[in-house]
Amino acid sequence: MPATYPEFPSTLSYSAMEADIQKFWADNRIFRKSLEKDAPNGIYSFYEGPPTVNGKPGVHHVFSRTIKDVVCRYKSMEGYRVPRKAGWDTHGLPVEISVEKKLGLKNKAQVEEYGEGEFNREARELVYHHIEDNREGWGRLTEEMGYWVDMDSPYITCDNNYIESVWWALKTIFDKGLIYKDYKIVPQDPRSETVLSSHELALGYKEVQDPSVYVKFRVRGAKGACWSGRQPRGPSFRTLPLLSAPTSTMSGSAMPKPARCLSLPGRDCRC
Repeated sequence: MPATYPEFPSTLSYSAMEADIQKFWADNRIFRKSLEKDAPNGIYSFYEGPPTVNGKPGVHHVFSRTIKDVVCRYKSMEGYRVPRKAGWDTHGLPVEISVEKKLGLKNKAQVEEYGEGEFNREARELVYHHIEDNREGWGRLTEEMGYWVDMDSPYITCDNNYIESVWWALKTIFDKGLIYKDYKIVPQDPRSETVLSSHELALGYKEVQDPSVYVKFRVRGAKGACWSGRQPRGPSFRTLPLLSAPTSTMSGSAMPKPARCLSLPGRDCRC
C-alpha cells in the first residue's frame, strides 16, 4: 500500500464524479442488492419521518436526510437488512395554508363558505402534485443527494390504510391504559382557529405588541370598605387587576381576595 494516496487532478469535476457514481448505483442495482445480501443480525426497519409535502424540498431536508442515510448505511454495514420506506405527511397547517394562499382564502369562515369537501380535494391535489413531481421536486433531490429510500411504495398519511392503522394503534394504546385526558396550554392561530405545534409555530412566529386592559372593580361590601371592613378615608375602595389580553376580559367571572391588602401612602387601610 502506498504511503500516500495520489492527489486528485485540479481539473476534476465533482459533479461529473457524482453523476458517474449515481449511474453505477442505478445500473448495478446497488441499493436493491444491499437489501438482498445476507443479514446475520436480522432486520433494522426504517420508516422515514415523513416530510410535509406542501411545496418543493428545501436545504433543511438535505440536512435531515443525510443523517438518516448515514444511520441506515451504518446499520447495513453492521450486518442488518435495512429496508427503508419513504413517507409523505399530507396533514397539518402548512398544507392548509398553501391551499388557502392558492384559493385566496383569508380565514376559517371563508374556508367553510368555500366548502370543506372542495377544500380537502384541493389539498389532496396539491400534495400528490408534489409527490409525483420527480423532475424538479422530491425525486430529483433524493437521487442527487444519494439518499437510499424506497420511494416507489411510500406510506402517505391521507391514505385510508394509513389512517386506519393510526386509529388501530391509538385504540391498542388506549386499551392498555396508556392514554389519559389532561389539559395543556398551547399556542393558537387566531386566523385558522386551530392549535399550533412547535414546528408550525416556528414557521412564522414573531413578537408583536399586544395591549393590556385595566378594569376597576369595586370591593364587595359596604361603600368605601376595605377587605377587613375598615373605612379608609377618601373615595370608595377599588381594586385594579391586570388582564394579560383584551380577549380574557369576557371570560373573567370572579376575582379572589388577596392574602394581603396594600394601602396607598397616607391611607389607614391595613387588611
